[in-house]
Amino acid sequence: MVSRRTHDDLLARCAAAEAERDQLAATYRTWVPPGHFYSPHPDPAQVRARAATLFDTGSDPAGLDLREDDQLALLPVLTELLKDHPFPEDRSPEYRYFFGNPEYSWSDALVLHAMLRHLRPRRLVEIGSGYSSAMTLDTVEHWLDGAVELTFVEPYPDLVRSLLRPGDEQRVTIREQPVQDVPMETFLALEAGDVLFIDSTHVVKAGSDVNHLFFEVLPPSPTGCGSTCTTCSSPSSTRSTG
Repeated sequence: MVSRRTHDDLLARCAAAEAERDQLAATYRTWVPPGHFYSPHPDPAQVRARAATLFDTGSDPAGLDLREDDQLALLPVLTELLKDHPFPEDRSPEYRYFFGNPEYSWSDALVLHAMLRHLRPRRLVEIGSGYSSAMTLDTVEHWLDGAVELTFVEPYPDLVRSLLRPGDEQRVTIREQPVQDVPMETFLALEAGDVLFIDSTHVVKAGSDVNHLFFEVLPPSPTGCGSTCTTCSSPSSTRSTG
């Protein structure tokens, strides 16, 4: 039988725990605090406690070969391709792309530019369009002889359309729809050397574009990861996230 003092003490502890939970929830503006089993946010203390495992850089993720040696060998190849890039900081009449945009600036854009020049794809499908599309169009026009079949998947295309030049819409297919509604034939048409560029919402949830891409689009693609990836020293199929 629980004594009155023990009973009162348990109630007081529960009240204190609930008050702390409510305070944390209010701080983070969530209905439960970080680390709670219903919360998508980790508890920083738990992350620190497991840091050695979570941030172990000594081994590749299970089932994924990062091919570090190939990546390091590719770096000077891409660096050489960037020596003559002419892209400006601000808008200019010569190029669609400019670094001083609020969404897709120096490092991402330069890697995309160099990879396209290195791979020289026949087709590119881009998921999520905007300033990255401007860089792609400029690179294809000035360095790849305009000989790349481009498909941009963007359900909200106002930005990308504002960056187009006269004549662009005749050589670019813009799909104004969620990627979940794009026919699979669009992706199955990609071959070795082609590019699937993914810069989507980054949100994993039931029915999201991210789930669709990783569970529906990538597995049946005719050329997958592994021996055909962006780290090859010769042009090959690429699966890229931006």
